[in-house]
Amino acid sequence: MKRLILLISLCLLTTNFLQLSAQPVGINFCHDSWENLLQKARNEGKYVFVELYGNTCIHCRNMDTFVFTHPNVYILYNQHFVSTKINYSEDSQDFSYYELAHSYSVDLSGEVLPVLLYFDYEGNLIRKETGGKSITDMIYIGNKVITNPYENGIIAGMNEPPAASNGGSMYDGKQPSDRPTTPLTEREVQVKNTQNYVQAGGFQSTSDPAPEFFNTQSPPPLVIKTPEQPSTRQPQDKPRFNDRPDVRAGSSVVVVSSQMEADYKRLNELRQYFRYSDTTTNQNTIIEYAYLLKKLHQAFNQVVNYYLELEKANLYKEQNKNFIYDFAINLENKAIDYLVADIQYYKTRKGGEAVNSQVKNAINYTVLTAIREKDRKLFTKAEQVIYRSHLPNYETFLFEMRSLFYQGIEDWSAYSKMVSRYMEENTISDPVVLNDIALKFQRNVNDKKMLKKAIGWVQESIRIENEFYNNYTYALLLVRTNEPQKAYSAAQNAIYVAQMRRDGTDISAALQLVDRLSSEFGDYHDD
Repeated sequence: MKRLILLISLCLLTTNFLQLSAQPVGINFCHDSWENLLQKARNEGKYVFVELYGNTCIHCRNMDTFVFTHPNVYILYNQHFVSTKINYSEDSQDFSYYELAHSYSVDLSGEVLPVLLYFDYEGNLIRKETGGKSITDMIYIGNKVITNPYENGIIAGMNEPPAASNGGSMYDGKQPSDRPTTPLTEREVQVKNTQNYVQAGGFQSTSDPAPEFFNTQSPPPLVIKTPEQPSTRQPQDKPRFNDRPDVRAGSSVVVVSSQMEADYKRLNELRQYFRYSDTTTNQNTIIEYAYLLKKLHQAFNQVVNYYLELEKANLYKEQNKNFIYDFAINLENKAIDYLVADIQYYKTRKGGEAVNSQVKNAINYTVLTAIREKDRKLFTKAEQVIYRSHLPNYETFLFEMRSLFYQGIEDWSAYSKMVSRYMEENTISDPVVLNDIALKFQRNVNDKKMLKKAIGWVQESIRIENEFYNNYTYALLLVRTNEPQKAYSAAQNAIYVAQMRRDGTDISAALQLVDRLSSEFGDYHDD
């Protein structure tokens, strides 16, 4: 019986590892209904990022490969956005766009793909970008949304949510008759813009210059100017909370909902009112302040710790228990410590699955912060929380977070040793996973012994499933280990498999490799 339980546990562990390893490090794109995506963003205090892409869009493929996988990009977006992708090709069978577009009275598409849409968690569209973007562009745009989301007001709010029959899609899998045609290519838009230039007498740039780096500090509050609030400048002798200014320099008039305007107004009042040295402040006022900071995407950790310290003797109260749960969404305040210390209580009251999910999200958020700041001490705290939280299959989650951290800080020595140890302890039979791990080693690991192990994994992948992708990876690894003749044969075999299948596989990279090997070392022929 014990052997059976052990075998089942190993199977579950391996299955989770396969799912993990098959996904590249990058922006986490979720696939769910629009309502559920907004609810997820609401629960996690994040914005929503939507990419409309196309099957033949070169910029989309480049961004998938080089931009969305860059650490500075995916750390920022995974921490602050719930992200999703929608295939907007004319022949696409992905009808998610129509479910999204039906909720808005403005056109969400664009003349050029990709189209990048940014929403707050209430579903308000607050920014729209089109065309290919660089790493610097994505960081700049993301930070503009985070630091000043309503700088240009709300582009569009949601309509009344449509009723879907039987709980399914409102289109029931049928393609609407008004599906838009494929957006214009970059070249076609350049021609169109040139015509506009001739007619108008010149261009006017609409984009701000992209900075060399991004600011990770929390922003000051956004102040909404209205006719009833002609001036937002405050007397200099008034006490300020954190000594931070209320007014952003050059803030512009924007149109927001009355509730949001009231929230920001109240937040500014509380900023002026509070002092950390004042221990007589009403606890309900502090709670209100903390929740407002969270709602409006402001830094709240210091206020949370301030409140928990004041209420240290009363943490058993229901109100404080709920406060702890609501703010245990990262590891950078004390709420997570109190939650983990009494985790069985929270699992009983909130449900084990909900608590486990929240703890994992908090750990993931903090690991991304540790990557951005290259803070090994913070990552060590994340490891400790994993051990203390009694998470199901915690070994797999620990492996996932270590893999993410070592790749993020580019410590390929630690990454390769960890993965190698795991591969030796577990039997992996998925050819795609074996290939993907080998390819990561080929790109990033320099240790010859580790590269030899990677060759063994990709050979096993080929044995299970003889495909272009793993033969080409095999050829690349053989180049790294200085075996050009074998590399030539592997590349030729990759080309042969693709040509035999005639499935449209792009073999240009393998052809270039064969050409390079031939020119550098002469023609190779199998005996």
